Amino acid sequence: DTLLQRGLNFECFIEGSRSRTGKLLSPKFGILSFILDSVLSNRVKDCVIVPVSTQYDKVIEVDSYISELLGQPKTKESLANFLTGSSGMLGLKLGRIDVRFHEPWSLRQFCDEQMDRYALAESIPGHIGGGDVSREWTAERRVRLLRTLGYKVLSEINDVSVVMPTALIGTVLLTLRGRGVGKSELIRRVEWLVERVKRQGGRVASFAGVPTETVVERGLDVLGPKLVGVVAGLP
Repeated sequence: DTLLQRGLNFECFIEGSRSRTGKLLSPKFGILSFILDSVLSNRVKDCVIVPVSTQYDKVIEVDSYISELLGQPKTKESLANFLTGSSGMLGLKLGRIDVRFHEPWSLRQFCDEQMDRYALAESIPGHIGGGDVSREWTAERRVRLLRTLGYKVLSEINDVSVVMPTALIGTVLLTLRGRGVGKSELIRRVEWLVERVKRQGGRVASFAGVPTETVVERGLDVLGPKLVGVVAGLP
C-alpha cells in the first residue's frame, strides 16, 4: 500500500521462476492479489500495470539445465558458485538481452470493466447465483478477477515477446532429419524460419542490419560447444 500510495515503481516476476523451455509458465498470484486488494479496498486510488518481456540469447542457468536433463542432480545454488564456479556469471557469454514493454493500462479501469461484465452475465435469467446484479466484490468475483488479471498480464507479455537468434538456430537444429547441417544450409534455414515467423504475425529480434551469417555465428558462439557441436571444414 505504501509503495503504491507514494507512486513508486516495483517489479514483479509473475511466473515465479524461469521456464526450462522458454515458454511462459502459469502466473503466480501472490503479489498480484496484494496489489488487487489495495485497489479494490480503495486504500490505493489506482495502479498502472506495465507487462514487460525480458528475453536472453542464453540464460545463466542453461548449463545446469543440460546436466539436469542428463539425469544429474540439481546443484545447490549459492552466491559463491554463481560468481566463481565453473560456469560463473563473470565467465559466461550470454549474448543480447531484449526488453519489450506492452502499453500500460489502469488496474482501476480494468476492475471496473470486469465488474460490468460480471454484473451483466449474472443478470441473465437462470444464471447460477439467483440473478444477483449487485456491484459488490464478493469472494467469488475476486478470485475470478485475480485469475483474469494474471492471464491478461501473461498474454500481453507474450504479445510483445520476440524470437531470439539463438532460438531460431535451436529450432532449426532440433527439427533436422539428420544429426547435423552445413553452415550455409543452417543460414538458409534460419532466414526461411524468420520469414515464416513474420508471416504468421510473430516478432523476431532485430538483426540491426547485420548479415544473417554473422548473426548465426554469434548465436553459435553464445550457445557454446556443450549445446552445439561444430565440425570444422564443412561447407
